[in-house]
Amino acid sequence: MLNVRPPRSKKGPLVLLVMLLASGCAALAGLGDFSEGNEDPEDSGSPGFVVAVEPSTIVLAPKEDMSATVTIAANPPLRQDAFVRVDGLPPGVTAAPVAIARPSGSTAKGTLVFHADADAGRAAGESQVVASAEPLHDEAPIQVRVLGPPIVFDTPKAAPFIVPEGITAIYVKIWGAGGGAGMNGATGGAGGFVFGRIDVTPGEVLTLRIGAGGGAGTGSEDAGAASGGGGAGLTGVFRSTTALMIAGSGGGGGAVGYSGGIITNGAGAGGGGGADGGAGGGPTGAAGGTGANGGAAGSNGSCGDAGATAGRALFGGTGAGGTPGGPGGDAGGGDGRRAELGGGGGGGAGAFGGGGGGCGTSVIAVKYGGGGGGGGSSLAPGKEARVLDGNGVTPGGNRDVDYDGRAGKGGAVGANGPEPGAPGRIVIRY
Repeated sequence: MLNVRPPRSKKGPLVLLVMLLASGCAALAGLGDFSEGNEDPEDSGSPGFVVAVEPSTIVLAPKEDMSATVTIAANPPLRQDAFVRVDGLPPGVTAAPVAIARPSGSTAKGTLVFHADADAGRAAGESQVVASAEPLHDEAPIQVRVLGPPIVFDTPKAAPFIVPEGITAIYVKIWGAGGGAGMNGATGGAGGFVFGRIDVTPGEVLTLRIGAGGGAGTGSEDAGAASGGGGAGLTGVFRSTTALMIAGSGGGGGAVGYSGGIITNGAGAGGGGGADGGAGGGPTGAAGGTGANGGAAGSNGSCGDAGATAGRALFGGTGAGGTPGGPGGDAGGGDGRRAELGGGGGGGAGAFGGGGGGCGTSVIAVKYGGGGGGGGSSLAPGKEARVLDGNGVTPGGNRDVDYDGRAGKGGAVGANGPEPGAPGRIVIRY
């Protein structure tokens, strides 16, 4: 019987090895690219792609803007920019998309700017929207609330506010009142600004206090004495006797007195209302400060009269000197006082009042006016709260859509003498 064997392959071992390697490479290529810089993180299955927006609640009045910070973390890193957009915005609200350059594992940030147009208030209410980032395939939820028309309180007095039916939260803006200018002396401090949310019960009654501006300083050459301006009164929202929100008021400016018919050197300006109650300025014309809660009294000069007093809860301190001069604003503003070398300004009211300014002094042959009163502190609890300090005679929040151009201004030193400060202002929306 003839035994027939199959023919041998003419391919040697080296050729077979090459064929096996080629087949393996082709199989690996079919699995995709797992190298750093993969532009489709969803396909890679790698964790670490995070999109976050802070604040996560956007509150807008018509014609108002609000910014939010977008944070992206991408691990592994991307080779291209991320593109963030917001979907589902309510009518009248826009947010321009933002590109964030090549997010890496160490995070990258960008800014979304939300804008409500003039008609947005017609659809007042709250909407749930999302900020999404491509190519990260991730998104972050955002609450967007559009507020209705403003309810304004700007007459210096206490006024009730009855919460309407169906309303469980109100959004409040407050401008503290401005301090009065000192006689022959320095300007009054401007009020601070606060914004925040207050949770309420339908039908409950809140008390709104609108502080008057501090009075202008007084005096004459015949009298031989001049007084500092008064500190501004308290502006805030109360539930019974409990303060819910307060904008710090400005302190009164110090006065420059008379000596043998010759006016002495400059006085200190009143401090602005802000985050903390400021200390009153001392002698040598020191301005009111922005120090710790419950501003300290300014050190007294050489007027020989009663010294300045410290601020306390809700009330500003009294300036140093003799008889009252520039009256403090309603509900807590400290009086300015008269002195031969210039009386101190009164402290502004606030959650804690600013300290009164010291009276003037004489150092060798140089005579100085009184110090300015310190500004009062603000109160605005909650994560949505914003606090802006007064600066010089310019109040905080002066670019806000609800600002009227007057509230909270510090008293100026005009051609016709010192001027009083402007009253406070409260605006409520829901």
